[in-house]
Amino acid sequence: MKAINYRDKKNMIDPVDLVKQQITDGHLWAKSFMDTLNAGHFTRDDIDESLMIAWFCNAIVTAQDKCYHEQTKKKENK
Repeated sequence: MKAINYRDKKNMIDPVDLVKQQITDGHLWAKSFMDTLNAGHFTRDDIDESLMIAWFCNAIVTAQDKCYHEQTKKKENK
């Protein structure tokens, strides 16, 4: 597996895009978290259980939504 450069600012990943595009790759979610931190949207002091719960819940719900939409498409194509 290729290592991700979390300091690569030219390839920043917007967390909103992860949700909109239903990205379920955990590496991309981690990169987006680090991009958001490194861009100054929050500080290391801001990272607490509440922030981590929100971040992980978004990733989990995105995966659930993707599965739901894939199943819906399969049913519609039958």
